[in-house]
Amino acid sequence: MKPDLSPQAVALLQLAAGSLPETVVPTKPTVRSLVRYLASALPPAEASSVEMAIVHDLGAGELLASTYRTIEDLRKLAWSDLLALQPTDLLGTEIRAEWIDCVQNSLLPAENPTRSLAGILEHARTGFDASRIASGIVAHLKEVGLAPQTTAFAASGRASFNQPNIESPELEGTDFEFDAEIWFDGTLALELRSANATHLDNRTVWIAFEANRQWLCLGSAEFRSGSAILQLPGFGKLVELSAGQLPGGIFALRLDEWPSVCKHGALVVQSGPEPFAEIESIPVIEDGNVQMEIRLIPFSTDLIRSKEIQMWFGTGGSVWQLLGRWPIPREPSAKMSLSCPSPKPGPVGIAFPGVLKLALHA
Repeated sequence: MKPDLSPQAVALLQLAAGSLPETVVPTKPTVRSLVRYLASALPPAEASSVEMAIVHDLGAGELLASTYRTIEDLRKLAWSDLLALQPTDLLGTEIRAEWIDCVQNSLLPAENPTRSLAGILEHARTGFDASRIASGIVAHLKEVGLAPQTTAFAASGRASFNQPNIESPELEGTDFEFDAEIWFDGTLALELRSANATHLDNRTVWIAFEANRQWLCLGSAEFRSGSAILQLPGFGKLVELSAGQLPGGIFALRLDEWPSVCKHGALVVQSGPEPFAEIESIPVIEDGNVQMEIRLIPFSTDLIRSKEIQMWFGTGGSVWQLLGRWPIPREPSAKMSLSCPSPKPGPVGIAFPGVLKLALHA
């Protein structure tokens, strides 16, 4: 016997049923979205959609795992070998094509040649892709130890370490006060001032910091009324430095331009506990190739144990793509010219628009 419901009860049940949330079945992610998810190249909303699909669909999780394994193999191929590769299966072919596209779109714009950290952080505020690339660059710098190790510096106990390194004769003999501080909002604030430096007004001073025995350019500032101020919003958060003063000795000052690895346009880091090469020329794009010159540091322990030098390109997130490899010459202080295909051709002579890592391989 069916219970009789009043029209009011039926209407109430229909209203309640209509108010229930509809079950949303996540869309199965495409290979393109999975490749970019693994490369940290998806906006947060799209990345969340991929994660929901993986939880909902076991097949999507298996596809993600296959995509990850394939990318791990692809990124360890030299760029020329990756371009020449012809996978025998449809999935491998699609992953390869999407990975190549992802790497090529991980470069900074060629029309903006500023490669100092100040320029990179400024570029990061122009949109998600720019922010991803900039964050990835700083993450790669952290990975190889290029972030101020303030605890170790403070433990050195050297009073002179509060003074910056002077790299220009014109700055020597000038009584400077130098302040370096991470603000609570993550801004790195640098100020150089002197009562007897008015002769430097309208001159440009470049500021770099030293870590892992390498210099990296932070940016430049112009002297006005005897002082120069450089601020890098977001720097402290990206390299995970807490608010507080930094010792001046981890910084260096130079007028007008910076040489070698810190010259305008260069972002080259070296893996390992210590550098094994001096950067003789900044990496540039010539005839579709990345070209640079290095000189090996004699008697480097890691160099003696290794057979080849590898050049990797930081694609964002925590992923590196191998670009080229070269055998190590027998001469202990040999000069080497490194040249390999660039992920993306650019105007002739421009500085390579991304971060490169030199590594040794046994």
